[in-house]
Amino acid sequence: MTTFKFLTDEQLDALLQEAIKANLANPVSHQALLSGMNPYFVGTLANVPRPIDQLKLTLDRLNTTDELTDGSVPLASWLRTAATLAGPTPAAKTFTNTLAAITSRAPAGPVIPREQLAERKERIVHENDLLPFGFLLGGQNAGRCVARALVPRFDAGQKRLLANGAPFLFNGTAWLVTPDLVLTNHHVINARISGEPEAPRLDLDRQAAETVLEFDYDHTSAPVDESRVAKLEVVDPGLDFALLRLAAPQTARKFLHLRTEPVVKHAPVNIIQHPRGLPKMVACRNNLVTYVAMTELRYFTDTEQGSSGSPVLDDAWRVVALHRASIDVNDVEYQGRKSAWVNVGTPIGAILAHLKARHAVLWDELRGVQGIPD
Repeated sequence: MTTFKFLTDEQLDALLQEAIKANLANPVSHQALLSGMNPYFVGTLANVPRPIDQLKLTLDRLNTTDELTDGSVPLASWLRTAATLAGPTPAAKTFTNTLAAITSRAPAGPVIPREQLAERKERIVHENDLLPFGFLLGGQNAGRCVARALVPRFDAGQKRLLANGAPFLFNGTAWLVTPDLVLTNHHVINARISGEPEAPRLDLDRQAAETVLEFDYDHTSAPVDESRVAKLEVVDPGLDFALLRLAAPQTARKFLHLRTEPVVKHAPVNIIQHPRGLPKMVACRNNLVTYVAMTELRYFTDTEQGSSGSPVLDDAWRVVALHRASIDVNDVEYQGRKSAWVNVGTPIGAILAHLKARHAVLWDELRGVQGIPD
C-alpha cells in the first residue's frame, strides 16, 4: 500500500533545510508553527528533545496527513505561518510556492457566469470605511514605537532559569509614551502564571530592571533595536499598567500620542502587537468598541497571549487604551452573530488620572512631553 504524501522525500528535505536556514527549528518557532492547527491533531504529534529532529519528525507527519475532518490541512497551515515568520527572506518564497503547489489539488470554487454579475454603481456598505492613504503611513510610524517585551522571572531575588541555563522569559508588548518612558501591563512585568500569587515588590523591581525591549522586530530576520529598562517608575495592578523608565531615551523614534477625549461606542480601534512573542502584527479597523466605562474599554479585536501591553489606537493612531485581557460575556453581537468574549483595555484617561492624583512629578513630565493641558 502506497503512503499518501504531499511532497517527495527530496522536496521535503529541501523544505526542512530552508526552515533551518530561517531559524524555524527552535522551540519557540516550533510552537508558533503549530498554533494555527487543529489542537486535537497537534496533541497527536510526537515530541523529541533535539529541535532539528523535532522539526523533521513534525514535517514527516504533516506531509502524510491529508485534509482533516474540519476541512483544514495541517501542512498548509504550517507553510502559511512559516512564510510569515520567515519575513522577506528566500525561505519565505519557498514556503509560499510550496503552499501554492499543495493547495492546487483542492477543488476550485464555483464558477459564476458573467451574466450573473450585473454592474452596479459603487456603494458604501453600512458605515463609510474609506480613509486617507496617509492612514497607512501613520500606522507604519506608530509601529516603530511598539516593542516586544522580554521579562525575566525572579523568585526571592534569584533569576529563574530553564534546564538549559537560559532565563525563564515572559513575552508581552510595550510602547513609547515619551522618548524614555514606556507603558505596558502590570501582569506582563509581574511575570507569573495565572493563579500564582503576585511577585513581591523586590522581584517585581528586578524583573522590570532586567526587561529587554526589542523595537523593529517586524519579522524573524529583522535586526532588532534592543532597549534596556532602568527602573519601574509606577505600577498599579488594579488598572493593570506599569510605567518603565528606559536606560537611554529612544530619541530617533516618535512616541505615541495619547487621546485624552473619550472614545465612543462602535468606534473602530486598531492594535499593534506581538502576539505569542512573534514578529509585530496589526489588528486593523474591523474592530469596534462595544462598551465604554471609566476604567474599562471593551472591543472586538484579534489578540493572543503576548499581546498584553499593546496600544489600542484610534484611526489617527492616538492611544485610547492599554490592552490587557479578554473576558467572557453574554448576549453581545458582532457581525450578526453572538459572541462569548470581548477584549478589554484600560482607558488611557484612567491611567492619566492615576498619575495626576498620585505621581505629580511624573504627571508633569508626561503632560509636558505629550502637550496635555493641566
